[in-house]
Amino acid sequence: MNRVRWLAASLVVTVAISAAAWAAWNSHQRKVREGRFRQLTSCHPPSCGSRFECAQICARQFLERNGYGDPALRRPDEMIFDIVESMHGRSREEVLAGRAHSLQMDPVWACERKSGYQFLFVDRSAADNAGSVMGRLLTMDEAFSNIHLHHQPAIIKRGSDRDDCRWLR
Repeated sequence: MNRVRWLAASLVVTVAISAAAWAAWNSHQRKVREGRFRQLTSCHPPSCGSRFECAQICARQFLERNGYGDPALRRPDEMIFDIVESMHGRSREEVLAGRAHSLQMDPVWACERKSGYQFLFVDRSAADNAGSVMGRLLTMDEAFSNIHLHHQPAIIKRGSDRDDCRWLR
C-alpha cells in the first residue's frame, strides 16, 4: 500500500512540475510574440583577427546584453528570458538583478569545432575547487548564431586539454 501511495505522490509531483514548466514556457513565448522580448541569439561581430576571436567577442556581447556583467551594458529589450528563470514568476528586473556580475566576463576554457564554439565562463558564486573550475557553458554554431548559455553548471578539470579544447588562462 505504501508503494502505491509513493507512486501516486511521485506522479502528482511530476505532473505539477511539468504543468508549471509548460505554463512558464507558454507565457515566455507569448511575451516573445507580443514583442516584449526579442530573442537575439545571433551575432554579427566587427572585423576580427580570426573566427575564434569573433566567437569570443560574440560570447561576451551575449553575456553583456543579457545582464550577466555590468548592469549598465545590459539590454533588457533584447535579453533572453529563459524558462528556468521564469518558473517561479520572477519579473524581468528580478532576473536581471540576479544575473548582474554573476559570471566572470572572460572565458577560461574554450572549444573550437567545425560545428561551432563552446566557452566556459566562471561562476563568481562557485567555490574555488583545487584542480577544477565551475561555471556556465555558452555554445554557438559556426555562423555565430544559436547562442545559448546553459543553466546546468559545468565543471572542467584543469589539464583536460584536447585537440579542439584548451584553457585560455
